[in-house]
Amino acid sequence: MKIAILGGTFDPIHNGHLHIAKLAADAFAIDKVLFIPTGHPPHKACPFANGRHRLHMTQLAIESDPRFAVSDLEVFRDGTTYTIDTLRALHEDFHQVHWHYIIGADTLAVLDSWREFDQVCKMCSFIVALRPGNKIREVELNIARLMKYGADIHVLDAFGPDISSTTIRSRAAQGESLAGMVPEKVADYIDQYHFYQNALLRDAILNWLRQNLSLKRYRHVLGVEHSAVSLAMRYGADENQASLAALLHDCAKEFDFQTLCDLVKRAGLDDPDFAFAPHLMHAPAGSIFAREQFGVTDEAILHAICVHTLGCDQMSLLDKILFLADVIEPSRCFEGVEKLREAAFHNLNQSCLMAARGTMIETLRQNSFLHPQTLRTYNHLLIHDQEER
Repeated sequence: MKIAILGGTFDPIHNGHLHIAKLAADAFAIDKVLFIPTGHPPHKACPFANGRHRLHMTQLAIESDPRFAVSDLEVFRDGTTYTIDTLRALHEDFHQVHWHYIIGADTLAVLDSWREFDQVCKMCSFIVALRPGNKIREVELNIARLMKYGADIHVLDAFGPDISSTTIRSRAAQGESLAGMVPEKVADYIDQYHFYQNALLRDAILNWLRQNLSLKRYRHVLGVEHSAVSLAMRYGADENQASLAALLHDCAKEFDFQTLCDLVKRAGLDDPDFAFAPHLMHAPAGSIFAREQFGVTDEAILHAICVHTLGCDQMSLLDKILFLADVIEPSRCFEGVEKLREAAFHNLNQSCLMAARGTMIETLRQNSFLHPQTLRTYNHLLIHDQEER
C-alpha cells in the first residue's frame, strides 16, 4: 500500500494543498493521502488558529475525496514536533506500507536540517511539489545534494496553484471573500470563529521582529511563543494573549541604552535600580514600545511584557506564563532546565518559584546586582506556594 503524508500548519488548509494532494495521488498511484496538521514545530511562529481548529478545518476540507484522511498525531503530541517521531509512530501503527512525504520545493533547501534526517530517508520517499516561481535548476541542485543521504526524491510534473495562507488570513481579517481559495465549508468555519481577526497585527509584529532582531534573539522569541502558548493551553489562559505577549516580550531587547531610558522615563516607569542593571530596562521599555509601535492596548499583555524579567508581587496567570516561558523555551540550555520544563506543566506556581530561585542563584554566582523586585517576587511566590500546600 502506498500512503503519502502531507504535513503542514494548515493555517488554514486551502485549495492549493488539496490540488497538490490530488496531483501526487494521481501521478504516483497513491492509495491514501494522510493530512497531518503540525503540532509545535521548533523555531517557527505558532499557528494563528489552535490545533483543534486546524484539525477540524482539515477534516472539513478533505471529506469529499475518499483517498484523503486526516491524522491528529502531531496536533495533540506534547512537546516539540519532529518528523522523525511522526514517521516512527506511523511505522508502528501501519505495516507493509510504502511511505511518501509530500513537500514544497522551498523545503528542499533545508530538508537535511530535519532531526535525524538520515533515518527519515530510510523511512519514506519524497514527492516535491513545485509552485510558480520555483527555479528548476535550484531544485535539481538541492536534490543532487540530498542524494548523499540516500534520499529518494521525485518531482511532480505539474505546478500547484499559487495560493498563500498569509493572503487568506489577511482577507479573513478584513472580512473579504475567500471564494476560490478555500473550500466553502472551511470559509464558513473561519467566518464562524474569527480566529484570524488579529492576523494583520501578528504578521506586522513578525515582520518587524525579523528585520530588527538578531537571528539568535528572533529564534528565542519564537521559542518563548511556543512555550507560552503551550502553557496557556495547559492552564486555560487566552492563547492569543500569550502569543502576542511572547512575541513582543523582547522587542526592546536590542535597543541602545538612550532609547531604553527615553521609553521608560516617558512612561513614568524609570527605576533608580536600573542604573545597576540596565539590561533589565528592556521589559518596561518593551511594554511601551508595544503600545506605541503596534497599537497594543490590552493591559494584560502590556503588564506581562513589563514584568517578564523581574516578576511582581501579584502576578496574573498571563504574567506567570510569560515569566516561565522565557526561561524554559526550547533553545535554553542550563543545568536543571529539563526538570523545570517538566515541572512547568504540572504546577505553574511552583515552577515560577523554581525559575525565580534559579535566577537569584545565578545572579549571585556571577557576583551581579540582584534587583530587589526579584527577591520580592520570590517571596510572593513562596508564600503563595505554602498557602497552596
